[in-house]
Amino acid sequence: MSTKKATELKALVKVVPTRVNLGSQPEFIIDDQGEYQMRIIAPDIKLRTVKYRKNEIVEKFPLLVSPSRLADVLEMNLFLIHRYIGQHSIKRNYSQSRSDMVESEATRASARGARIDIATVETSAKHLAAFLRWLIDNDVDWAESLSEPLNERVPSLEPLPIWRFRRDLIDKVESCQLSYGYASNRIQVVKTFYEWAWKNHRIQSIPFKHIKKVVRKRGNKQSGSNDSGLGNLLFGMGSGRTKKSGIPVFTTNLVLPKKIIQKQSSPEEGLQPYSLAELNSLINSDTLKRDNYSLWAELGYRCGLRTMDIVQLNYADLHNPGVDQSKQFKITLLSSKGNKVRRFTLSRELMGKLWAFVNTDEYAKRRMKYEVKHGLNFKLPVFINNTGNRITKRSVSNVISMVRAEQKKKGVSVLKRTFHDLRATFGTYLASFMLEAGYSDDFIKVTLTRELGHNDFEVSKRYLNFAKTDCAFSNVVAPWITEMYKPLQALLCKETEVLVK
Repeated sequence: MSTKKATELKALVKVVPTRVNLGSQPEFIIDDQGEYQMRIIAPDIKLRTVKYRKNEIVEKFPLLVSPSRLADVLEMNLFLIHRYIGQHSIKRNYSQSRSDMVESEATRASARGARIDIATVETSAKHLAAFLRWLIDNDVDWAESLSEPLNERVPSLEPLPIWRFRRDLIDKVESCQLSYGYASNRIQVVKTFYEWAWKNHRIQSIPFKHIKKVVRKRGNKQSGSNDSGLGNLLFGMGSGRTKKSGIPVFTTNLVLPKKIIQKQSSPEEGLQPYSLAELNSLINSDTLKRDNYSLWAELGYRCGLRTMDIVQLNYADLHNPGVDQSKQFKITLLSSKGNKVRRFTLSRELMGKLWAFVNTDEYAKRRMKYEVKHGLNFKLPVFINNTGNRITKRSVSNVISMVRAEQKKKGVSVLKRTFHDLRATFGTYLASFMLEAGYSDDFIKVTLTRELGHNDFEVSKRYLNFAKTDCAFSNVVAPWITEMYKPLQALLCKETEVLVK
């Protein structure tokens, strides 16, 4: 295949958000002439219209589209649907609704597994789209079967599509085109697709091996011994408290080797906080003159919120600062990472901006649309789009792309940071503030972990490391950090002392 032709075909592979019905007992709709009723989802792409006896409408379900590989995208889209509804799951269904049921272990085991959310489906679709582009570029059939039974000799597997794709991912990681974590997620999605295909008799065998590894607890290098407590209890189960004790986990021989991880210029991969100059260029852009865009950015760099955290904010979370004289506000929401609750601090000034925003005429119009569409008893969001729906993560993250487009048009320096880097900015500046204020290590650990919504300090520690090692942040106390935390020093110290004890 010529390079030009391959490029044209790859360009036609895309993910299209589509309104789909995933209900049960489907049947095709036939018109009066006896023809299947069709609907267009993309140029030159039609689907038969289906009706269901029991409906489950999903707005903007990410479907793969590729005219040159129609059979492949049908398989991949069915895989995504099965993942979404839990028909193919890598986790057992331990939801509250099932835990309250009296049923046999066999019945519970045969139930549908845990669903994945639409954001995870979208990520999986993008990884599969990249895999499909690679298949087209290399003129490869993903379902190519093994010519002999699977054996231990890796060289015998290398010609197979998924192993060639793995080699391509390794090359991209080594050349810094992809991060190790992102490439690992991509091969994991493709691996799960092959397992689904085998389970549903699309392929005769799985072109990789499932293996068992033992995760062992590392000792404390400073003290020369293992920590006591839950860790030793957990890792010692079944084999006693020995140096060789560990937890068996199942994986595959497709896992990317860790030796290919490239050293990063910053302490942690993905940690790229905005400098003061970059932050100023963002804040002073014309794009952020719109109230909602400005508030999204402020919630990122002043509170460390992720895009999904911003999406989840509800009208009921807000307070009128004119009535409530609190110096600071705490908002509780369900974290975007796992079913855990996180609390974050909101300054009086920022709460005032949010309260003013939900009392504008524009918000009143969107609120009316939302309540007509979803009802008065539905949780009212803080941020509503033009169609009367809760905003999406993509809408929030796209603000930075809009700022970049503006800067490029003006011929000024273009931002290289992402929206998620605003969270890194918050963590780094907060760590820098606490270092300069002379707080104890325990205070810094607990405050960072709590404000960032992490499970433990190991994740938050990277922000502290960056604040300590990078000269751009070692002597900086941003005004918004001082404004938020200086009046709260006594309160924070009091709360932290209780948590540390």
